[in-house]
Amino acid sequence: MTTPWPADACYLQQDDLIVDLRYRRLIGPDQSVEVPQRVFDLFLLFLSEPHKLHSRSGLFERLWSGTIVEDTNLSQNVWLLRKALGESRKNWIRTVAKSGYVFEPPGPLRWFQQLPPAAGVAAAAGEAASVVAERADAPQILLESADVQAVPAVIAREPTAPDRIVLHESVQSDSTPSASARSLKRRYRWGTGAAGLALLCVVAALLLGRPWQGAAGRAERSVAVVAMRDPSAATPWAATLLEQWLSWKLDSLPEVNLLTESDLAAGGGPASVDVVFLSSERMPDEAGRIAVYARVLQDGKERRFEVEGDRSEVPALVDSLSRQVMARLVPEHKQPWPVLQLSAQAAERYARMAEARRQRDWMAVAKNGAEVVEMAPRFGLARLQLAEAQAELYNSAAANEQMQAAVRLLAPVPADVAAQLQAQRLAIDPFSERNALEAYSALVERYPRKTAYQLEHIGLLLSAGRPKDAQVRLAAMPNVREPVSVRIAKDQLRADAYRMMGELDRSRAVATAAEKITRDLGPGWTLERADTLLTLAIADTYQHPERGASPWYSKAAELYDQAGNSTRALHSRFLAQMTALPQPGSDAGMDELLARARAGGYRRLELIALMASATRASGRGDVVTHRARLQQAYAVAEAAGDVHSMRQISVILLSGLIQSGRFAEADASIARLRDADLQTGAVYLYGQHVARLASLRGRYREAISALDDAEKLQSDAAGPADTGMRASLSCLRADVLLSVGRLPEARQSLARCAKANYRFAGATATLGESRLEWLSGDRARAVALLDEAEKAPVMGAIGKWTHLIGIAEIATRLGDGDRAERIYAQLRPQLQPTGYAVLIAAARVGQAESAATRGDWAQSRVHAAEARKLIPGDAWSLRSRLDLLEAWDARERGDLAGAAVAAARLHQQARRLGDVATELQVHRLLPAGAIQNDCDAAQREALVARTGMRGAGAGWLDP
Repeated sequence: MTTPWPADACYLQQDDLIVDLRYRRLIGPDQSVEVPQRVFDLFLLFLSEPHKLHSRSGLFERLWSGTIVEDTNLSQNVWLLRKALGESRKNWIRTVAKSGYVFEPPGPLRWFQQLPPAAGVAAAAGEAASVVAERADAPQILLESADVQAVPAVIAREPTAPDRIVLHESVQSDSTPSASARSLKRRYRWGTGAAGLALLCVVAALLLGRPWQGAAGRAERSVAVVAMRDPSAATPWAATLLEQWLSWKLDSLPEVNLLTESDLAAGGGPASVDVVFLSSERMPDEAGRIAVYARVLQDGKERRFEVEGDRSEVPALVDSLSRQVMARLVPEHKQPWPVLQLSAQAAERYARMAEARRQRDWMAVAKNGAEVVEMAPRFGLARLQLAEAQAELYNSAAANEQMQAAVRLLAPVPADVAAQLQAQRLAIDPFSERNALEAYSALVERYPRKTAYQLEHIGLLLSAGRPKDAQVRLAAMPNVREPVSVRIAKDQLRADAYRMMGELDRSRAVATAAEKITRDLGPGWTLERADTLLTLAIADTYQHPERGASPWYSKAAELYDQAGNSTRALHSRFLAQMTALPQPGSDAGMDELLARARAGGYRRLELIALMASATRASGRGDVVTHRARLQQAYAVAEAAGDVHSMRQISVILLSGLIQSGRFAEADASIARLRDADLQTGAVYLYGQHVARLASLRGRYREAISALDDAEKLQSDAAGPADTGMRASLSCLRADVLLSVGRLPEARQSLARCAKANYRFAGATATLGESRLEWLSGDRARAVALLDEAEKAPVMGAIGKWTHLIGIAEIATRLGDGDRAERIYAQLRPQLQPTGYAVLIAAARVGQAESAATRGDWAQSRVHAAEARKLIPGDAWSLRSRLDLLEAWDARERGDLAGAAVAAARLHQQARRLGDVATELQVHRLLPAGAIQNDCDAAQREALVARTGMRGAGAGWLDP
């Protein structure tokens, strides 16, 4: 899109409205509004081309090129834009009936590099943090904290001035106490609390006794940073600040693999580990003075560092001490690093944020983080971690803004660290998914032994909906002497990948093994154990929704509470509520949980809630609500830049297009999804939809090819082929194979479908077996199986409707017209309001067949005529049945010539498509030689012998 404003413009002005191009904000005289990406793109297009008619098709092509969207999406985005513009400006957008939209602003457009003064108070309030972050070289120190007197002491001078700050360093071999430390007049605490001292002693004994390699001889190293926390201490925030600042530096380096405290306690892992113990205390003899300590165990030696100073100087002390430790651990990277810029008051608040982040409680991180960056807008690490939390909560616009500020503020850094920061920035931005994958792929290729890069890359592949690629990466990772945390992380990623691929039994097996490991390891692994239980619960839900909420949801929530993770606890309880069997008051409970999520900024749960509402609506047959909720969910995913969820929803919506008889729209959706590189369980659903549409059209080879492509997702050909969503593929494959006369293969597919421990595959398989036995001529067996299929449970209204229509069709062919009529009478009022033309037509066709078997040809013709009005011209599977009825009707009227013409036309098309079942039914209708280009008696017998389909048409088409 060519714009009238220059590339370096940051702000546009239209009348009294300011448009912030950097942060997608509309700033009016009294308010500032942030708008979703697609809405903002629409507004920029209007601003670029005012007073011009924008057709709906043109807007779709320019804004959603290559993306599947419903027609209502454009209307919804225009509505959102008008709402953002406000009452006084919404009429700038004029709707032209059945054509599109015209943007008619009241005056010319202006642009600026700096925020115009006319933006007013609302802009100033919204702009404050970003302005401070942007002007890195401006004297904005006093804006960093309410504790303004503390700032000059932190920033104005080097932290090593002898009159204010004391720095000690001592060195010793083995574990003998330092003589210089004993000679100090003050008693310094190198570890805090009994538990901390115990851990320090155990780890020191283990590590100092190892056969260490020399530091110069190691191209890579493993480091653990342990903050000794004592709840009774007055200054734990100082040690926490040092832990976070030092850990970020170390973890940013490609040659360093950072271990957790729990890794040390678990044992195993790398043969060589550098350990840094951190602590802090208030000096007992001098009020207001604080000491911070670092004890480094490296290469069989111990080094101790300590600094002390006034409370206001603690951030500077921490920065100085981190540089000392970095110079010791990685002297080649002792500089350049950014200056730690925040006040003591902000540092105390940051400690709460860090604790929440340690527990991965993203709502708490976001809440505390917002307060920290307001107090210390130039504290880049807080912004980076806040962006991480906001991204987890699905607030992508806010996360992107914080991440961009973090990259600017966390400078200077070594070149390798800068590359990682850029990769993180891309990973935060959902619209840079491909670039993020390329950036992490390059990091992994360059630094193959950096575990964090590999795990992040695999996580991104899963987020992008590429679990098969993630599995390949996981298999390539080394597993020799890996830390326990890495092993568990890999297991969790592997379980997620299997679940996304529909391999639920494998997902459960991996998660079960990981749960046992974390349970055996004890309390330090509560979060990880909760994660594995949540994975088990989700697998249960996917595989057996009829059982209601899995008990693992409640257990996972309980463990998350124990670990202090309110975000995941809420998530687990929400999933339990969402998947529970419907009960009075259950929706109210879900609304309460959703309100808590919204209050905490947890937008991901909003998407989950909409999807859950859509599923429930579908289950009760409320197709209108089902479709509306899916469209709303798509809009939420689109606003967040969640391409993976957008694709998943598009696949689900594809079913509605097919059932509604909107085949041309379905073709367009299939074409767009074909290039989407689907790898999740959605590829199974996509394959089903493509195959079902092809089968409806009589394109059986295309249907089988689509099913083959879907099954290629299976990661291990030697693995179990009967689990997960492949069961439904097997059932559908059997239907297609029966149509083309390949009964032995169909029987094998039905056997795989019946064996699957997945949802309600058994009911579908039993119905398929009944159809097979009818075609093969075993009517008694077919009737018994049909009785069994009608009693079998089926999940969801649409599934039940389809199942019952299939039962009624077979019942008619087996001479049980009463059963068929009962089913059709039950279905008609349920189907009529859905708009599902294909299902309604299928019921009408069945009624026409049932009336014909009773000899009520007048009623049969009425039903047939209604059915033909509903279905597309290429819906072969339904139209072929109507054409067969037409030939049969002519025969019954004694119009043998008319019957022969209709039968010849049907016979020719059936042979061209390979529809053996229809061809054999035509043979039953008229004797050999009665129709043009007919098979002779020998050919007919050969076809029956080859296919084994001796029952096709028998009992209901015979004269």
